[in-house]
Amino acid sequence: KNKNKVLLIDSLSSYIDFIGNNAIVLENISKLISLLKDKNIFVIALFVDWGYDKKIVDNIKNLFVNIVNLKPIERKVILTNYFSVSKKKGKKNGKIEVPFKILKPGGVRIYIPKILVTGPFNAGKTSFVHSASNRFVSVDRLGTTVALDHGHVDYAGFAVDLFGTPGQERFDPILNFLSGEALGIIVVVDSTNPNSFVRAKEMLDKTKTKGLPYVIAANKSNLPGALSPGEIRKKMNLENTTPIIKLEAKDLKKVIPGKPCELKEEGIKLVLDTLFKQIIR
Repeated sequence: KNKNKVLLIDSLSSYIDFIGNNAIVLENISKLISLLKDKNIFVIALFVDWGYDKKIVDNIKNLFVNIVNLKPIERKVILTNYFSVSKKKGKKNGKIEVPFKILKPGGVRIYIPKILVTGPFNAGKTSFVHSASNRFVSVDRLGTTVALDHGHVDYAGFAVDLFGTPGQERFDPILNFLSGEALGIIVVVDSTNPNSFVRAKEMLDKTKTKGLPYVIAANKSNLPGALSPGEIRKKMNLENTTPIIKLEAKDLKKVIPGKPCELKEEGIKLVLDTLFKQIIR
């Protein structure tokens, strides 16, 4: 049984302002950390740097073995909030930046404001968005997406918004617009239709999101004639480092042509996990 406990100092900066003597505050915090460490009680302190002297801030940082920074930064022309790990016991400092959002209720959550789900017509983009999302909205006509699919995902501590694009060429002019501010891309392809692979790469180029993390979701991989990830990689001329994840319908007997179907959970999770690891690094 885990007997470790946590003591949370809600506002170390308020404590410093109230006491007024920085030396006394630092000494007391240091003694507290040492005393509680022997009792398997770990101290977490929330601190806001209201323009304190650099020496004071450095001394505070030296008291703790791990430090997580929460701050706004600009990335890919999107201004959002990120937290970063600037100090970690036993490891060198790494450049790790994680987007977050403060929810009420809920607190600080890892938040990815946009992941683009794109791919050729009838590849299964809507099925992916519906299967992955806790709630979703689609604009379609006769079962075909004509505007976009939008889904919200709460998974593994992440809060994510998915945006699915139409696959028809007549909608290509809005692809660049839809991809604005995306932090990652999921390209859904039909494993049984290699003729559509050229179109998939073309759509990826038209999003103008070169350099963003992306995953190839190989849908319909449990149908006759489906190509393996290796064959898809070769035909699409993809780098060996490009992740290709197989997706399958949960129940082929319930698949209705032209309608979204439910995809197996393990495939959905693997696609999301793989993309999240590329975004949060």
